[in-house]
Amino acid sequence: PTNNGSIPLVMTVTDQQKSTASQTFTINVIYPLTLKYGAIIGGAGTALTTAMPTTSGGYGTKTYSLADGQTLPVGITLDPATGAISGNTSVSTTTTVGVVVTDDSGSATTSVNFIVRAPLVITYPEVPSLTGQAFSAIPSVVGGVAGNYQFSILGNMPTGISFSPTSGTFTGTPTEAVVGRPVTVTVTDGEQTTSVVYLFTLYQPLTTGLSQAIRTVMYQSISIP
Repeated sequence: PTNNGSIPLVMTVTDQQKSTASQTFTINVIYPLTLKYGAIIGGAGTALTTAMPTTSGGYGTKTYSLADGQTLPVGITLDPATGAISGNTSVSTTTTVGVVVTDDSGSATTSVNFIVRAPLVITYPEVPSLTGQAFSAIPSVVGGVAGNYQFSILGNMPTGISFSPTSGTFTGTPTEAVVGRPVTVTVTDGEQTTSVVYLFTLYQPLTTGLSQAIRTVMYQSISIP
C-alpha cells in the first residue's frame, strides 16, 4: 500500500472433508507521521508570508506546538490547530526553531529556518541642478540582501536623463527645466521590495543678457560719497 487506510481481507480454510470456514480481517495501514516547513524569509518590520506545514502519514486530528525549550522570534506566532506560522517581527535574526506535530499515531518534529533581514530602505540625495549641465543622483540602499538589488521606475523623467536598473542611478545632461517632478523608484532584492519618490528640480541657467543687466543694476545702485 502507498497510503494510509484500512484493507479488508477474507481468510478461508478448507479441510479434507471439503468443509470451509471463513473469517474477515482488517489490516490498518499507517505510515509514519512526517512534518516539513519551507524556510521563512522576510524583512524586519514587515509581515512575513504565512508558512503552512506539509504533513503526511499518521492519523487522527493533528495539533502543532513548539519543541521543548524553543521560542519563536518576537512577534511571530504558531497556530496550534493548523500549524500556520505568521506575524511581524521588528528584530533581524537568523535562527532555527523546532516544531512538533502530534496525532493519534504519535508525533514528528522538524526544524523551521527563519531568515529575517534588516528592512530594505532606499534614499536619494537632493540634487538641484541646471539644464545643460551634467546631472547625477546616486541612491543609498541599506538592508535586505546586498548585491541582489534591482531597480525600476514609474513616472516621466526630465528630457536628457536616463536611469540604470542595476544601480538605481539617474544620470545625463537635462534639457528640460522642472520643479518637483516626481518619479517613483522601486528596489527589490528578491525577498523584500520598497519604494521612494524622487523629486527632480532642474533650473534654466541664468542667461548672459540677464546676468549683465543684473550687474548693471547693482553697479548703478552703488553710491560713492
